[in-house]
Formats: sequence, C-alpha cells, structure tokens
Amino acid sequence: MKKTISLAVLSLALGPAVALAQNATNAPDLSQEHFQALDLDKDGSISLQEYEQFMRDTFSKLDANKDGSLNPKEAETILTTEEFVVVDKNKDGKITLEELLEQVTNDFKRQDLNKDGKIQR
Repeated sequence: MKKTISLAVLSLALGPAVALAQNATNAPDLSQEHFQALDLDKDGSISLQEYEQFMRDTFSKLDANKDGSLNPKEAETILTTEEFVVVDKNKDGKITLEELLEQVTNDFKRQDLNKDGKIQR
C-alpha cells in the first residue's frame, strides 16, 4: 500500500513534528488549529496554492544548512525512510523543493475528493 505525506503530518512540521504516514484514501485528520494555519485566506478551505505556499515555508524551515535540499536527517520530522525514498525521484539521497512539491501536489489532488481544487473542513 503506497504511503502518502498527509496534510496533518506536514502541518505538524511547523510545531512539534511527528512522522506519520496516511493512506491516500483517508481524509486528512486536521485539528482546527492546523486547518486554520493552512487556510491562509481564511475562507474555510485549503486551496492547492495555499498548501504549496505552506510547503515552501516548511521546506525552508527544515533546510537547516540552507543548501536548497533536505537530507534524511532534515526530513525525518515529516517523512519516514520509506517516504523519503519515494519522494527522492532522482535517487540522489536528498529532496529538492521541486521533488517535494510534486509529491505533495499529487497527494493533495488525491485528498481533494470532489475535485474542486480545495479541501474543506
């Protein structure tokens, strides 16, 4: 069963982080606090654009050495070892922002059950 990076897991990257995996068919289990943090325009839904901005910010915070990529140690709060390997498309042992955005965009689209480009509460 393919694991995906869930919205809930990635939202935890801004606070005390925990590595979790979630099946793509399950809706994200976001607390009200996490949902509000992701809902940048406060319209009651999370758009792909809001989520991508959140991911850029998260990536920047996790990139401790500021080399433009995440090594396994930097990514351990949001990705299991198995997930890291999946996201690292070119298998160079690090994840670029582009690789991460590709994966989470695909995951977001799977979570958008009604295909309206948003995830509602």
